[in-house]
Amino acid sequence: MCAHCLKDQVDITEGIPRELTMFWCRGCGRYLRPPWVAVALESRELLSLCLKKIKGIGKEVKLMDAGFVWTEPHSMRIKVKLTVQKEVFNSAIMQQTFVVTFVVQNQQCSDCAKSYTEHTWDTVVQVRQKVPHKRTFFFLEQLMIKHNVAAKAIGVKEMPDGLDFYWSSRGDANAMIQFLQSVVPTRLKQSKRLISSDASNNTHRFKYTIFIELAPICKDDLVVLDARQASALGGVSQVLLCTKISNVVFLIDPVTLQRVELSNVVYWRKPIQPVLHSRQLVEFMVLDVERASPNSVNPHMVDLASQVKHVGRHVKKGGKPFALAEVQCMRSSDVGVNDTMFEVITHLGNVLKPGDTVLGYDLSTTNLTDVTTEKLRNADSLPEIILVRKSYPNRKNRQRNRKFKLKSLPKTRDQEPRKAELRREEEQYEQFLRELEEDPELRAQVNLYKRDHNVSTSAAAAALAAERVANASSSSSSTSAAASSSSTAMASATTTNNSNDDDDDDDDLGLDDSDEDDEFPEIQVEELLDDLTLDTNNSNSKSSNGSSMVM
Repeated sequence: MCAHCLKDQVDITEGIPRELTMFWCRGCGRYLRPPWVAVALESRELLSLCLKKIKGIGKEVKLMDAGFVWTEPHSMRIKVKLTVQKEVFNSAIMQQTFVVTFVVQNQQCSDCAKSYTEHTWDTVVQVRQKVPHKRTFFFLEQLMIKHNVAAKAIGVKEMPDGLDFYWSSRGDANAMIQFLQSVVPTRLKQSKRLISSDASNNTHRFKYTIFIELAPICKDDLVVLDARQASALGGVSQVLLCTKISNVVFLIDPVTLQRVELSNVVYWRKPIQPVLHSRQLVEFMVLDVERASPNSVNPHMVDLASQVKHVGRHVKKGGKPFALAEVQCMRSSDVGVNDTMFEVITHLGNVLKPGDTVLGYDLSTTNLTDVTTEKLRNADSLPEIILVRKSYPNRKNRQRNRKFKLKSLPKTRDQEPRKAELRREEEQYEQFLRELEEDPELRAQVNLYKRDHNVSTSAAAAALAAERVANASSSSSSTSAAASSSSTAMASATTTNNSNDDDDDDDDLGLDDSDEDDEFPEIQVEELLDDLTLDTNNSNSKSSNGSSMVM
Protein backbone atom coordinates (compact mmCIF):
# COMPACT_ATOMS: atom_id res chain seq x y z
CA MET A 1 0.00 0.00 0.00
CA CYS A 2 1.40 3.38 -0.99
CA ALA A 3 1.86 6.25 1.41
CA HIS A 4 -1.15 8.22 0.13
CA CYS A 5 -3.53 5.27 0.48
CA LEU A 6 -2.10 4.49 3.90
CA LYS A 7 -2.71 8.06 5.02
CA ASP A 8 -6.31 7.97 3.80
CA GLN A 9 -7.20 4.67 5.44
CA VAL A 10 -5.26 4.80 8.73
CA ASP A 11 -5.94 7.39 11.48
CA ILE A 12 -3.22 7.30 14.13
CA THR A 13 -5.14 9.81 16.31
CA GLU A 14 -7.98 7.39 16.91
CA GLY A 15 -8.68 7.22 20.64
CA ILE A 16 -7.26 10.68 21.33
CA PRO A 17 -10.08 13.09 22.38
CA ARG A 18 -10.44 16.26 20.33
CA GLU A 19 -12.33 18.24 22.99
CA LEU A 20 -11.71 18.33 26.75
CA THR A 21 -12.86 20.37 29.72
CA MET A 22 -10.61 22.45 31.97
CA PHE A 23 -11.75 24.14 35.17
CA TRP A 24 -10.68 27.69 36.02
CA CYS A 25 -11.39 29.76 39.14
CA ARG A 26 -12.03 33.32 38.11
CA GLY A 27 -11.73 34.49 41.69
CA CYS A 28 -7.99 33.81 41.85
CA GLY A 29 -7.19 32.92 38.22
CA ARG A 30 -5.94 29.37 38.94
CA TYR A 31 -6.53 26.17 37.00
CA LEU A 32 -7.43 22.76 38.44
CA ARG A 33 -4.66 20.21 37.88
CA PRO A 34 -5.41 19.11 40.75
CA PRO A 35 -4.44 20.85 42.98
CA TRP A 36 -5.20 24.40 41.90
CA VAL A 37 -2.18 26.00 40.23
CA ALA A 38 -1.55 29.51 38.93
CA VAL A 39 -0.27 29.53 35.34
CA ALA A 40 -0.17 32.23 32.69
CA LEU A 41 -1.84 32.06 29.31
CA GLU A 42 0.24 30.38 26.56
CA SER A 43 2.96 29.50 29.04
CA ARG A 44 4.96 26.30 29.29
CA GLU A 45 3.24 25.46 32.54
CA LEU A 46 -0.22 25.74 30.95
CA LEU A 47 0.91 23.64 27.97
CA SER A 48 2.19 20.96 30.33
CA LEU A 49 -1.11 21.02 32.21
CA CYS A 50 -3.04 20.57 28.96
CA LEU A 51 -0.86 17.71 27.71
CA LYS A 52 -1.32 15.78 30.97
CA LYS A 53 -5.08 15.82 30.42
CA ILE A 54 -4.84 14.26 26.93
CA LYS A 55 -5.22 10.50 27.04
CA GLY A 56 -3.94 8.16 24.32
CA ILE A 57 -0.45 9.60 23.89
CA GLY A 58 2.18 7.17 25.13
CA LYS A 59 4.55 4.52 23.86
CA GLU A 60 2.68 3.72 20.61
CA VAL A 61 1.67 7.25 19.70
CA LYS A 62 4.64 9.55 20.26
CA LEU A 63 4.29 13.28 20.73
CA MET A 64 6.65 15.19 18.42
CA ASP A 65 5.53 18.81 18.81
CA ALA A 66 2.94 20.88 20.66
CA GLY A 67 1.95 24.52 20.66
CA PHE A 68 -0.93 26.92 21.25
CA VAL A 69 -3.32 28.14 18.59
CA TRP A 70 -4.33 31.75 19.32
CA THR A 71 -7.92 32.30 20.46
CA GLU A 72 -9.82 35.31 21.74
CA PRO A 73 -9.35 35.71 25.51
CA HIS A 74 -13.12 35.91 26.07
CA SER A 75 -13.88 32.79 24.02
CA MET A 76 -13.23 30.48 26.99
CA ARG A 77 -11.35 28.13 24.67
CA ILE A 78 -7.74 26.95 24.68
CA LYS A 79 -6.56 25.25 21.50
CA VAL A 80 -3.41 23.11 21.41
CA LYS A 81 -1.88 21.98 18.09
CA LEU A 82 -0.27 18.52 18.37
CA THR A 83 2.05 16.62 16.04
CA VAL A 84 2.23 12.86 16.72
CA GLN A 85 3.93 9.85 15.13
CA LYS A 86 3.03 6.14 15.08
CA GLU A 87 4.50 3.04 13.49
CA VAL A 88 2.01 1.30 11.13
CA PHE A 89 2.28 -1.55 8.58
CA ASN A 90 5.69 -2.86 7.56
CA SER A 91 7.54 -0.53 9.96
CA ALA A 92 6.18 2.53 8.20
CA ILE A 93 6.05 5.65 10.40
CA MET A 94 3.12 7.97 9.93
CA GLN A 95 2.97 11.56 11.24
CA GLN A 96 -0.21 13.55 11.72
CA THR A 97 -1.10 17.02 13.02
CA PHE A 98 -4.40 17.90 14.71
CA VAL A 99 -5.91 20.37 17.21
CA VAL A 100 -7.32 19.60 20.64
CA THR A 101 -9.78 22.14 22.08
CA PHE A 102 -10.08 22.71 25.82
CA VAL A 103 -13.35 24.25 26.99
CA VAL A 104 -12.68 26.42 30.04
CA GLN A 105 -15.43 26.22 32.64
CA ASN A 106 -15.73 28.30 35.80
CA GLN A 107 -15.42 26.53 39.13
CA GLN A 108 -14.72 28.18 42.46
CA CYS A 109 -11.67 26.85 44.26
CA SER A 110 -11.73 25.96 47.93
CA ASP A 111 -9.64 28.97 48.95
CA CYS A 112 -11.99 31.43 47.24
CA ALA A 113 -14.97 29.62 48.73
CA LYS A 114 -13.50 30.16 52.18
CA SER A 115 -12.96 33.85 51.50
CA TYR A 116 -16.69 34.28 50.88
CA THR A 117 -17.70 32.29 53.95
CA GLU A 118 -17.52 33.55 57.52
CA HIS A 119 -15.44 31.89 60.25
CA THR A 120 -13.25 29.89 57.85
CA TRP A 121 -9.97 31.55 58.73
CA ASP A 122 -7.23 29.71 60.56
CA THR A 123 -5.02 32.61 61.72
CA VAL A 124 -5.73 36.27 62.28
CA VAL A 125 -2.92 38.83 62.51
CA GLN A 126 -3.92 41.97 64.40
CA VAL A 127 -1.62 44.89 63.58
CA ARG A 128 -1.95 47.88 65.90
CA GLN A 129 -0.19 51.19 66.51
CA LYS A 130 -1.08 53.59 69.33
CA VAL A 131 -0.81 56.89 67.47
CA PRO A 132 -3.44 59.54 66.57
CA HIS A 133 -2.86 59.19 62.80
CA LYS A 134 -2.62 56.50 60.10
CA ARG A 135 0.58 57.50 58.32
CA THR A 136 2.29 54.23 59.16
CA PHE A 137 -0.58 52.09 57.87
CA PHE A 138 -0.82 54.08 54.65
CA PHE A 139 2.87 53.39 54.02
CA LEU A 140 2.67 49.73 55.11
CA GLU A 141 -0.26 49.18 52.76
CA GLN A 142 1.80 50.39 49.80
CA LEU A 143 4.76 48.23 50.83
CA MET A 144 2.51 45.18 51.06
CA ILE A 145 1.07 45.88 47.62
CA LYS A 146 4.52 46.29 46.10
CA HIS A 147 5.86 43.05 47.58
CA ASN A 148 2.55 41.17 47.17
CA VAL A 149 2.50 40.24 50.85
CA ALA A 150 -1.28 40.09 51.33
CA ALA A 151 -2.06 38.18 48.12
CA LYS A 152 -3.08 35.02 50.02
CA ALA A 153 -5.07 36.80 52.73
CA ILE A 154 -8.73 35.79 52.68
CA GLY A 155 -9.81 39.07 54.25
CA VAL A 156 -8.59 42.42 55.58
CA LYS A 157 -10.66 44.27 58.17
CA GLU A 158 -10.06 47.90 59.05
CA MET A 159 -10.10 48.69 62.75
CA PRO A 160 -9.95 52.09 64.51
CA ASP A 161 -6.29 51.66 65.49
CA GLY A 162 -5.02 49.20 62.88
CA LEU A 163 -5.80 46.33 60.52
CA ASP A 164 -6.78 42.68 60.93
CA PHE A 165 -5.49 40.18 58.34
CA TYR A 166 -7.24 36.81 58.06
CA TRP A 167 -5.34 33.82 56.68
CA SER A 168 -6.31 30.29 55.76
CA SER A 169 -2.98 28.86 56.99
CA ARG A 170 -0.56 29.79 59.73
CA GLY A 171 2.42 29.58 57.36
CA ASP A 172 1.11 32.43 55.20
CA ALA A 173 0.55 34.52 58.33
CA ASN A 174 4.14 33.89 59.48
CA ALA A 175 5.42 35.14 56.11
CA MET A 176 3.59 38.42 56.68
CA ILE A 177 4.95 38.69 60.22
CA GLN A 178 8.50 38.29 58.96
CA PHE A 179 7.88 41.04 56.41
CA LEU A 180 6.55 43.43 59.06
CA GLN A 181 9.52 42.73 61.31
CA SER A 182 11.86 43.67 58.46
CA VAL A 183 10.30 47.09 57.84
CA VAL A 184 9.25 48.42 61.27
CA PRO A 185 10.07 47.77 64.94
CA THR A 186 7.49 45.31 66.25
CA ARG A 187 6.70 43.08 69.17
CA LEU A 188 4.12 40.32 69.09
CA LYS A 189 1.97 38.11 71.29
CA GLN A 190 0.44 34.81 70.20
CA SER A 191 -2.53 32.87 71.47
CA LYS A 192 -4.61 29.95 70.25
CA ARG A 193 -8.11 28.65 70.85
CA LEU A 194 -9.25 25.05 70.53
CA ILE A 195 -12.01 24.68 67.94
CA SER A 196 -12.43 20.92 67.71
CA SER A 197 -10.67 17.70 68.65
CA ASP A 198 -10.88 14.03 67.80
CA ALA A 199 -9.68 11.68 70.54
CA SER A 200 -9.80 8.61 68.29
CA ASN A 201 -6.98 9.80 66.03
CA ASN A 202 -5.55 12.44 68.38
CA THR A 203 -6.13 15.43 66.11
CA HIS A 204 -6.93 18.95 67.21
CA ARG A 205 -7.93 22.09 65.34
CA PHE A 206 -6.92 25.50 66.66
CA LYS A 207 -7.49 29.08 65.62
CA TYR A 208 -4.49 31.33 66.16
CA THR A 209 -4.47 35.01 67.02
CA ILE A 210 -1.24 36.97 66.60
CA PHE A 211 -1.10 40.49 67.99
CA ILE A 212 1.59 42.76 66.51
CA GLU A 213 2.27 46.13 68.08
CA LEU A 214 4.13 48.65 65.94
CA ALA A 215 6.47 51.15 67.52
CA PRO A 216 4.50 54.35 68.25
CA ILE A 217 7.32 56.54 66.98
CA CYS A 218 7.12 57.76 63.38
CA LYS A 219 9.23 59.85 61.04
CA ASP A 220 9.50 63.54 62.02
CA ASP A 221 8.41 62.81 65.61
CA LEU A 222 10.16 64.57 68.49
CA VAL A 223 11.35 62.42 71.39
CA VAL A 224 12.81 63.40 74.75
CA LEU A 225 15.00 60.87 76.55
CA ASP A 226 15.50 60.78 80.26
CA ALA A 227 19.03 61.24 81.62
CA ARG A 228 19.58 57.50 82.12
CA GLN A 229 18.56 56.63 78.55
CA ALA A 230 20.75 59.36 77.07
CA SER A 231 23.71 58.16 79.12
CA ALA A 232 23.14 54.52 78.07
CA LEU A 233 23.16 55.56 74.41
CA GLY A 234 26.59 57.15 74.68
CA GLY A 235 25.80 60.49 76.24
CA VAL A 236 23.69 61.85 73.39
CA SER A 237 21.38 64.80 73.69
CA GLN A 238 18.05 64.20 75.38
CA VAL A 239 16.09 66.02 72.65
CA LEU A 240 16.16 64.01 69.41
CA LEU A 241 14.32 64.00 66.11
CA CYS A 242 13.28 60.85 64.25
CA THR A 243 14.53 60.96 60.66
CA LYS A 244 13.71 57.45 59.45
CA ILE A 245 11.91 54.29 60.51
CA SER A 246 12.74 50.79 59.31
CA ASN A 247 13.49 47.77 61.48
CA VAL A 248 15.83 50.29 63.13
CA VAL A 249 14.81 53.67 64.58
CA PHE A 250 17.06 56.49 63.33
CA LEU A 251 17.33 59.54 65.59
CA ILE A 252 19.38 62.70 65.20
CA ASP A 253 20.18 65.65 67.41
CA PRO A 254 19.31 68.67 65.21
CA VAL A 255 21.76 70.85 67.14
CA THR A 256 24.89 68.67 67.09
CA LEU A 257 24.18 66.14 64.30
CA GLN A 258 24.74 63.31 66.76
CA ARG A 259 23.00 60.18 65.50
CA VAL A 260 21.43 57.28 67.33
CA GLU A 261 20.27 53.98 65.85
CA LEU A 262 17.97 51.86 67.98
CA SER A 263 17.50 48.25 66.98
CA ASN A 264 14.24 46.41 67.60
CA VAL A 265 15.56 44.74 70.77
CA VAL A 266 17.03 47.95 72.20
CA TYR A 267 13.91 49.98 71.46
CA TRP A 268 11.44 47.61 73.11
CA ARG A 269 13.69 47.18 76.14
CA LYS A 270 12.42 50.61 77.17
CA PRO A 271 10.05 52.04 74.54
CA ILE A 272 10.37 55.72 73.71
CA GLN A 273 7.15 57.67 73.41
CA PRO A 274 7.14 60.78 71.17
CA VAL A 275 6.25 64.02 72.88
CA LEU A 276 5.22 65.72 69.62
CA HIS A 277 4.14 64.24 66.29
CA SER A 278 3.78 65.49 62.74
CA ARG A 279 0.23 66.76 63.16
CA GLN A 280 1.58 69.37 65.59
CA LEU A 281 4.06 70.88 63.13
CA VAL A 282 3.98 74.66 62.76
CA GLU A 283 4.86 76.54 59.59
CA PHE A 284 7.79 78.98 59.76
CA MET A 285 9.24 81.39 57.23
CA VAL A 286 13.01 81.47 56.83
CA LEU A 287 14.49 84.99 56.94
CA ASP A 288 18.21 84.28 56.94
CA VAL A 289 20.48 81.23 56.78
CA GLU A 290 24.14 81.07 57.78
CA ARG A 291 26.14 77.87 57.68
CA ALA A 292 27.45 77.04 61.15
CA SER A 293 31.16 77.03 61.91
CA PRO A 294 33.16 76.86 65.17
CA ASN A 295 33.67 80.64 65.12
CA SER A 296 30.11 81.58 64.25
CA VAL A 297 28.08 79.49 66.67
CA ASN A 298 26.46 81.30 69.55
CA PRO A 299 27.73 79.55 72.72
CA HIS A 300 24.55 80.52 74.57
CA MET A 301 22.42 78.46 72.17
CA VAL A 302 24.35 75.20 72.33
CA ASP A 303 27.18 73.64 74.25
CA LEU A 304 30.35 74.89 72.49
CA ALA A 305 32.43 71.77 73.10
CA SER A 306 29.80 69.51 71.59
CA GLN A 307 29.25 71.97 68.73
CA VAL A 308 32.93 72.15 67.77
CA LYS A 309 33.09 68.38 67.71
CA HIS A 310 30.34 68.11 65.09
CA VAL A 311 30.43 71.44 63.22
CA GLY A 312 31.24 71.18 59.54
CA ARG A 313 30.40 67.50 59.40
CA HIS A 314 27.97 66.52 56.67
CA VAL A 315 26.18 63.44 57.89
CA LYS A 316 24.54 61.36 55.19
CA LYS A 317 21.71 59.32 56.60
CA GLY A 318 19.25 57.56 54.31
CA GLY A 319 20.48 59.46 51.25
CA LYS A 320 19.86 62.86 52.88
CA PRO A 321 22.90 64.97 53.73
CA PHE A 322 22.55 67.11 56.84
CA ALA A 323 24.51 70.25 57.65
CA LEU A 324 24.38 72.62 60.60
CA ALA A 325 23.23 76.17 60.09
CA GLU A 326 22.02 79.16 62.09
CA VAL A 327 18.57 80.10 60.82
CA GLN A 328 16.57 83.21 61.58
CA CYS A 329 12.87 82.50 61.18
CA MET A 330 9.42 83.57 62.27
CA ARG A 331 6.02 81.96 62.37
CA SER A 332 4.08 82.30 59.11
CA SER A 333 1.02 83.24 61.14
CA ASP A 334 2.96 86.17 62.65
CA VAL A 335 3.87 87.72 59.30
CA GLY A 336 2.25 91.15 59.19
CA VAL A 337 1.04 90.80 62.79
CA ASN A 338 4.18 91.10 64.91
CA ASP A 339 7.93 90.93 64.47
CA THR A 340 8.71 87.98 66.77
CA MET A 341 11.75 86.20 65.34
CA PHE A 342 13.75 83.18 66.46
CA GLU A 343 17.36 82.18 66.00
CA VAL A 344 17.59 78.43 65.57
CA ILE A 345 20.41 75.98 65.00
CA THR A 346 19.15 73.29 62.66
CA HIS A 347 20.38 70.27 60.72
CA LEU A 348 18.69 71.52 57.51
CA GLY A 349 21.42 73.96 56.55
CA ASN A 350 21.96 72.34 53.17
CA VAL A 351 18.34 72.66 51.98
CA LEU A 352 17.16 75.96 53.44
CA LYS A 353 17.60 79.41 51.98
CA PRO A 354 16.01 82.81 52.74
CA GLY A 355 12.37 82.92 51.71
CA ASP A 356 11.75 79.18 52.17
CA THR A 357 8.96 77.72 54.23
CA VAL A 358 9.84 75.10 56.81
CA LEU A 359 7.83 73.02 59.26
CA GLY A 360 8.95 72.71 62.86
CA TYR A 361 7.91 72.33 66.47
CA ASP A 362 7.21 75.47 68.48
CA LEU A 363 8.22 74.44 71.99
CA SER A 364 7.88 77.98 73.31
CA THR A 365 4.07 77.83 73.16
CA THR A 366 3.46 74.07 73.35
CA ASN A 367 2.18 72.69 76.62
CA LEU A 368 4.25 69.61 77.44
CA THR A 369 3.38 67.59 80.52
CA ASP A 370 6.27 65.15 80.39
CA VAL A 371 8.40 65.27 83.57
CA THR A 372 11.70 65.02 81.71
CA THR A 373 10.65 67.79 79.32
CA GLU A 374 9.74 70.07 82.22
CA LYS A 375 13.14 69.48 83.80
CA LEU A 376 14.85 70.42 80.55
CA ARG A 377 12.69 73.52 80.23
CA ASN A 378 13.52 74.61 83.75
CA ALA A 379 17.23 74.06 83.08
CA ASP A 380 17.05 76.11 79.84
CA SER A 381 18.20 73.04 77.90
CA LEU A 382 15.10 72.82 75.75
CA PRO A 383 15.28 74.81 72.48
CA GLU A 384 12.39 77.10 71.61
CA ILE A 385 12.12 75.98 67.99
CA ILE A 386 13.11 72.71 66.30
CA LEU A 387 12.93 72.76 62.52
CA VAL A 388 11.96 69.42 60.96
CA ARG A 389 11.62 69.57 57.19
CA LYS A 390 11.17 71.95 54.30
CA SER A 391 7.68 72.41 52.89
CA TYR A 392 6.28 73.66 49.61
CA PRO A 393 3.01 75.51 50.31
CA ASN A 394 3.09 77.44 47.02
CA ARG A 395 2.43 74.40 44.86
CA LYS A 396 -0.75 75.23 42.96
CA ASN A 397 -3.56 72.68 42.44
CA ARG A 398 -1.58 69.73 43.77
CA GLN A 399 -4.52 67.37 43.65
CA ARG A 400 -5.57 68.35 40.15
CA ASN A 401 -2.05 68.20 38.68
CA ARG A 402 -0.93 65.06 40.51
CA LYS A 403 0.72 62.67 38.06
CA PHE A 404 0.38 59.48 40.04
CA LYS A 405 -2.13 57.33 41.86
CA LEU A 406 -1.86 54.51 44.37
CA LYS A 407 -3.58 51.17 44.74
CA SER A 408 -5.21 50.02 47.94
CA LEU A 409 -5.98 46.71 49.60
CA PRO A 410 -9.63 45.56 49.59
CA LYS A 411 -10.67 46.24 53.18
CA THR A 412 -13.92 45.80 55.10
CA ARG A 413 -15.38 47.51 58.14
CA ASP A 414 -17.90 46.40 60.73
CA GLN A 415 -19.84 49.62 60.45
CA GLU A 416 -19.88 52.66 58.24
CA PRO A 417 -17.63 55.45 59.58
CA ARG A 418 -19.07 58.81 60.47
CA LYS A 419 -18.56 61.73 58.14
CA ALA A 420 -16.13 63.45 60.50
CA GLU A 421 -13.97 60.32 60.75
CA LEU A 422 -14.05 59.81 56.99
CA ARG A 423 -13.07 63.42 56.34
CA ARG A 424 -10.23 63.24 58.88
CA GLU A 425 -8.94 60.06 57.30
CA GLU A 426 -9.03 61.61 53.82
CA GLU A 427 -7.10 64.63 55.07
CA GLN A 428 -4.44 62.35 56.53
CA TYR A 429 -4.26 60.41 53.27
CA GLU A 430 -3.84 63.62 51.28
CA GLN A 431 -1.01 64.62 53.62
CA PHE A 432 0.60 61.23 53.02
CA LEU A 433 0.41 61.79 49.26
CA ARG A 434 2.06 65.17 49.66
CA GLU A 435 4.87 63.63 51.69
CA LEU A 436 5.41 61.16 48.85
CA GLU A 437 5.67 64.04 46.41
CA GLU A 438 8.17 65.93 48.55
CA ASP A 439 10.36 62.97 49.59
CA PRO A 440 12.08 61.07 46.72
CA GLU A 441 13.52 58.52 49.16
CA LEU A 442 10.07 57.69 50.53
CA ARG A 443 8.36 57.26 47.18
CA ALA A 444 11.21 55.08 45.90
CA GLN A 445 9.96 52.37 48.28
CA VAL A 446 6.43 52.19 46.84
CA ASN A 447 4.82 51.67 43.45
CA LEU A 448 3.44 54.80 41.80
CA TYR A 449 1.06 54.33 38.87
CA LYS A 450 0.35 56.72 36.05
CA ARG A 451 -2.80 58.67 36.60
CA ASP A 452 -5.34 59.02 33.83
CA HIS A 453 -5.68 62.78 33.44
CA ASN A 454 -8.86 62.31 31.43
CA VAL A 455 -10.54 61.39 34.70
CA SER A 456 -11.76 64.54 36.40
CA THR A 457 -11.17 65.29 40.03
CA SER A 458 -14.84 64.81 40.84
CA ALA A 459 -14.86 61.40 39.13
CA ALA A 460 -11.78 60.35 41.08
CA ALA A 461 -13.40 61.49 44.30
CA ALA A 462 -16.53 59.53 43.42
CA ALA A 463 -14.41 56.42 42.88
CA LEU A 464 -12.80 56.84 46.29
CA ALA A 465 -16.17 57.46 47.93
CA ALA A 466 -17.54 54.30 46.31
CA GLU A 467 -14.61 52.36 47.74
CA ARG A 468 -15.27 53.76 51.21
CA VAL A 469 -18.93 52.76 51.03
CA ALA A 470 -18.04 49.29 49.79
CA ASN A 471 -15.52 48.83 52.57
CA ALA A 472 -18.07 49.86 55.19
CA SER A 473 -20.63 47.24 54.18
CA SER A 474 -21.57 44.83 56.95
CA SER A 475 -22.05 41.76 54.75
CA SER A 476 -18.73 39.98 54.34
CA SER A 477 -19.54 38.32 51.03
CA SER A 478 -20.88 41.39 49.29
CA THR A 479 -18.17 43.49 50.88
CA SER A 480 -15.36 41.32 49.55
CA ALA A 481 -16.72 41.44 46.02
CA ALA A 482 -17.32 45.17 46.14
CA ALA A 483 -13.94 45.88 47.68
CA SER A 484 -12.16 43.73 45.08
CA SER A 485 -13.82 45.58 42.24
CA SER A 486 -12.82 48.92 43.73
CA SER A 487 -9.29 48.02 44.86
CA THR A 488 -7.79 49.68 41.80
CA ALA A 489 -9.78 52.87 42.32
CA MET A 490 -7.95 56.11 42.25
CA ALA A 491 -6.90 56.47 45.87
CA SER A 492 -4.97 59.65 45.17
CA ALA A 493 -8.13 61.79 45.22
CA THR A 494 -10.13 63.05 48.16
CA THR A 495 -13.64 64.44 48.26
CA THR A 496 -14.72 66.94 45.66
CA ASN A 497 -15.28 69.59 48.29
CA ASN A 498 -11.70 69.32 49.55
CA SER A 499 -10.32 69.54 46.04
CA ASN A 500 -12.42 72.55 45.18
CA ASP A 501 -11.53 74.26 48.45
CA ASP A 502 -7.79 73.79 47.84
CA ASP A 503 -8.08 75.07 44.30
CA ASP A 504 -10.11 78.08 45.41
CA ASP A 505 -7.57 78.86 48.14
CA ASP A 506 -4.74 78.82 45.61
CA ASP A 507 -6.68 81.09 43.30
CA ASP A 508 -7.50 83.49 46.12
CA LEU A 509 -3.85 83.74 47.04
CA GLY A 510 -3.00 84.66 43.48
CA LEU A 511 -0.43 81.92 43.10
CA ASP A 512 0.92 81.39 39.62
CA ASP A 513 3.68 79.27 38.17
CA SER A 514 6.29 81.93 38.92
CA ASP A 515 5.53 81.69 42.66
CA GLU A 516 6.17 77.96 42.84
CA ASP A 517 9.40 76.63 44.29
CA ASP A 518 11.87 75.61 41.59
CA GLU A 519 13.48 73.13 44.00
CA PHE A 520 10.35 71.04 44.38
CA PRO A 521 11.33 67.37 43.81
CA GLU A 522 9.21 66.67 40.76
CA ILE A 523 8.14 63.10 40.07
CA GLN A 524 9.76 61.87 36.88
CA VAL A 525 7.96 59.76 34.30
CA GLU A 526 10.48 56.96 34.88
CA GLU A 527 9.16 56.57 38.45
CA LEU A 528 5.61 55.81 37.31
CA LEU A 529 4.31 52.36 36.37
CA ASP A 530 1.61 51.54 33.87
CA ASP A 531 -1.55 50.33 35.56
CA LEU A 532 -2.25 47.36 33.29
CA THR A 533 -5.53 45.56 33.95
CA LEU A 534 -7.12 43.28 31.40
CA ASP A 535 -10.85 43.62 31.84
CA THR A 536 -13.45 42.37 29.35
CA ASN A 537 -17.23 42.17 29.48
CA ASN A 538 -17.28 44.02 32.82
CA SER A 539 -15.73 41.05 34.60
CA ASN A 540 -14.27 41.57 38.04
CA SER A 541 -12.13 38.46 38.06
CA LYS A 542 -8.66 38.62 39.53
CA SER A 543 -5.56 36.73 38.61
CA SER A 544 -3.09 35.54 41.20
CA ASN A 545 -0.68 38.40 40.58
CA GLY A 546 -3.33 41.02 41.21
CA SER A 547 -4.15 41.95 37.60
CA SER A 548 -7.61 41.32 36.19
CA MET A 549 -7.89 38.47 33.70
CA VAL A 550 -10.71 37.14 31.57
CA MET A 551 -10.46 33.98 29.47
